[in-house]
Amino acid sequence: MAILLQAIMGLIAIGLVKLLLPKLDAHLRLPKDRPLILTAIIVGIAMGLIMLVADYWPALLAGHRIDDYPTDPVNASGWLFAMGITGLAEETIFRGLIVGMLVVLIPGRVRIGALDLPLAAYVASLLFGLAHYDSFLHNPLHLAIAQQIYAFAWGLAYVWLMEKSDSLLAPTIAHGLGDMVEVGAVIALAAAMPV
Repeated sequence: MAILLQAIMGLIAIGLVKLLLPKLDAHLRLPKDRPLILTAIIVGIAMGLIMLVADYWPALLAGHRIDDYPTDPVNASGWLFAMGITGLAEETIFRGLIVGMLVVLIPGRVRIGALDLPLAAYVASLLFGLAHYDSFLHNPLHLAIAQQIYAFAWGLAYVWLMEKSDSLLAPTIAHGLGDMVEVGAVIALAAAMPV
């Protein structure tokens, strides 16, 4: 429910900000020509596996059971559902609202190699990483830093998907699938190991 509430609040915020910044493009539409659904699925699976290794490599190397999520079918499926729809809320807020707003307020693009994104993408990706600050409160420093790095990189990837598809659909799918793959892998590994 909290994730759905965040998505609704993001949509309301987009509506309000659009009154002040009529040029805001939140990409709240279905893709027309290039939906990039298959690309989003591949990116999401890859992201989930990278997050699994980045977040849990010490436990994985040591062969320790990871008990971060319940393994019983009812609670595990609830977690997987919640992770699957996380992209709905976070993409609405970070890519739809924040990137859309910042593109109007700080125009310009930055090219790094073949990657050509609006300056707003880098600012919003930094904010997206910082939104995961609680990792510093619960994890060793090296794991918290790893999460900041991949959250920043994922933020750029989500903007790339949004721009290429001209919609929030592809980044929403990639984001939700990535979170679901990581949590699903942790649940599966825990269920396969003795208590």
